[in-house]
Amino acid sequence: MQVRIVLLGVDQDQNRILTLYLNHAGYQVKECQDLLETVSDKDSNPIDLCILDFDRFTISELDNVKRCRSIYPESQILVTGNSNSSIERILCLESGASDYVEKPYALREIVLRIERILSTGTRFSNERKHILKLHGYILDENCRIVYAGDTAMRFTSKEFDLLCMFARHIGHALSREQILDFVWGSHSFCNDRVVDDLVRRVRMKLPELRIESIYGYGYRA
Repeated sequence: MQVRIVLLGVDQDQNRILTLYLNHAGYQVKECQDLLETVSDKDSNPIDLCILDFDRFTISELDNVKRCRSIYPESQILVTGNSNSSIERILCLESGASDYVEKPYALREIVLRIERILSTGTRFSNERKHILKLHGYILDENCRIVYAGDTAMRFTSKEFDLLCMFARHIGHALSREQILDFVWGSHSFCNDRVVDDLVRRVRMKLPELRIESIYGYGYRA
């Protein structure tokens, strides 16, 4: 299940850059001019996070935070703004924001803040334990489904186990023996060729998947 984010901001260029970055990080982002744009489908498509971008700190912006909290009581709220006043940031948090990030910010910081506040969310915290990310794809361990954007893709049991292994060990060199033990079990009589065939199949199904072959050893994602 993909994380759904609503982005409400006045800077269209900044919104576009942030949206592209978050999409690349595996999040589904909807840009909007008004929170009411997303109310009609919020029950069937729950929002996990609202990002509210403040051009300047005003009472109306605080009202936007309260309004967002009212519309999405179970969602997290991340506010970005130009204020360097601790009092204004406190007022923002007291109005219902989960976190406040001062601009200019690093895009990577936004992703880390999102991961932190989502991990504390009531609705999402239990589900998040079973969500893995791998090169832009989302792996739902509960349903054993891989999501490419909004598209749900089904894999064989061993293909899915292999993807989970790579997702849990990104950047690590995994030997063919380690993969055999994890996917087929330590008592399997299969040889290394079944690993190569399995990797080949998942590569064909997921063209954006970056799996590096390590000659004479195994693979690294």
